[in-house]
Amino acid sequence: MIQKVDAVTVEEASAKAGGWGRFQTFLIILIVLSMWSGGLIEYNIAFLELDPTLNCYLKANPTLAMTCTREDVCVGDTVLSWSVDTSSNTSLNNWIVEVDLLCVPKKYIGFIGSFEFLGATIACFILPVAADYYGRLTVF
Repeated sequence: MIQKVDAVTVEEASAKAGGWGRFQTFLIILIVLSMWSGGLIEYNIAFLELDPTLNCYLKANPTLAMTCTREDVCVGDTVLSWSVDTSSNTSLNNWIVEVDLLCVPKKYIGFIGSFEFLGATIACFILPVAADYYGRLTVF
């Protein structure tokens, strides 16, 4: 036999579970901030490694600026000088520009994002042991 259950509102369910107080508010804020803090770098890593649009002046015609790629600048010898096209939507003042990573191979630039996850993995092995030894509050 199927038993009919009355619908319960959110307020009634919260009251039956003990209500909502300062502890629940503190816990939600703590959880949201801890998840958000790691995401500041993690979610934006693609933008930090985005190749900018480049304007190049070729040796053949040094007065005409042309759009070129990183291969033209780094490998070819036809480019006299280059600059970042700051008017382009894909040109950001990111790590590629700031740290001069334009001519670094892409696989090494990809390691920047990979090492973040490697560090988190290593921390999963080290921090719980350190928390058991030194105390959870100290490690936190």
